Amino acid sequence: MELIILLAVGILAILMAFSVLFQNPKNLVNRLFFANATMLSLWTIIISLFILSQNSVESIAILRFYIILTSLFPLSLVVSGYNFPFKA
Repeated sequence: MELIILLAVGILAILMAFSVLFQNPKNLVNRLFFANATMLSLWTIIISLFILSQNSVESIAILRFYIILTSLFPLSLVVSGYNFPFKA
């Protein structure tokens, strides 16, 4: 049941990201929000894939991708925080 919730949250986050991006794709804030929401959705989907994995080699590959994505997420938040209030 938890895996279904994780996958649903990941899919809803990516749908929300696309809906914001399509409202005004040239706006920098919309692009940054799209990047952050896409990272969060990939993060939740990767967590559910890691829980579902049965093979140890597959688990290590998923864990590596998870660590790379997790290390890039604070950088995207800093860039979003710098550009969010007034720079459009």
